[in-house]
Amino acid sequence: MAEDAARDTQDQRALARVLNQRGLLAMEQTVLSTSRSYLSESFEISQNLSDKPRALASLINLGTVNWLLSDFTQARARWETGLGLAREIGHRRYEAYIVEISAFSRASRGITMKRKGCSNRV
Repeated sequence: MAEDAARDTQDQRALARVLNQRGLLAMEQTVLSTSRSYLSESFEISQNLSDKPRALASLINLGTVNWLLSDFTQARARWETGLGLAREIGHRRYEAYIVEISAFSRASRGITMKRKGCSNRV
C-alpha cells in the first residue's frame, strides 16, 4: 500500500499526498470522521514541510468535511485560512473555489435554517 511505503521510506511529501487522497476517498464514501483524520494528518505534514500548495488542498478538503459534519464554524475557519493561504501563494483557482464554496455553504445553510424556523443570520 502507498501509505505504508511512504511511512517506511519516511517520504513525508508522498505521505501527505497519499493521506489527502485517502481523505478524499473516505469523504466520497461518507466515512467522514476517517476522512477528517487523514486530511488533518496530511495538513499537519504539509505545514511542517512548508508545502503551502499541499497544505492549501488539505485545508479546502478539511473545510468540506467539517461542513458535511455540520461543523459550520470549523468549516468556515478552514476555508478562511485557506483563502488567506491561496492569496499568499497566488493560487487564483483555489482562491476562486474557496470564495464559491463559502458562498454556497452560507446560502445552503440559510435555507436549512429557514426550514427549521430559525433566523438565517450566521
